[in-house]
Amino acid sequence: MLFIAVSSGCDNNATDNGYKNNLIDTEILDFTLEDISVSVGTTVVWTNLDYKTHTTTSGIPPDKSGLWNSPFLDENEEFSFKFTAAGEFPYWCRVHPFMIATIIVED
Repeated sequence: MLFIAVSSGCDNNATDNGYKNNLIDTEILDFTLEDISVSVGTTVVWTNLDYKTHTTTSGIPPDKSGLWNSPFLDENEEFSFKFTAAGEFPYWCRVHPFMIATIIVED
C-alpha cells in the first residue's frame, strides 16, 4: 500500500526537510500513515498509489471529526484539503482504522 501526501506550503526554497517549490512529500507505506507538519494555508493532496482502496478522514477511529472525509480512493485517485488554521489534526483510513496519523499545522 502506498499513499503520497503532497502539500503546497509557505516555503519557496528547497531544504533538507522535503520542501521544494512549495511542496512537501510524505509516503504512506505498509499500512502506516506518517505524521507530517505543514504551514497554515497548505493544501495536502493524498494520492492512492496502492491497489487497495483507502480514505483520508479527519478524527480518531471510529469517530469522524467532520473537518474532511475523502470518498473511497481507488488506485491513482486523489483527495485534497486546505488547512486554514493551526492545530493538530488526527486522521485515519475508514477502510483500515488501524491506519492513523496526525497533521500538525503551524503558523
